Amino acid sequence: MIEQGADLEAEDKLGDTALKKAVKFKQIDAKMKHIHAGAKLDSIAICTEARLK
Repeated sequence: MIEQGADLEAEDKLGDTALKKAVKFKQIDAKMKHIHAGAKLDSIAICTEARLK
């Protein structure tokens, strides 16, 4: 879907992007594809910080 121009910042009903889901479910290949395609990383830092608390 990334190759067809999918919106990398689209959110589901919980407010999660595909990159957030990939991080949450430890999908390394998916994380790397989204990062290389230009997905914003700022929301990942927030997601990771919340889990550490």
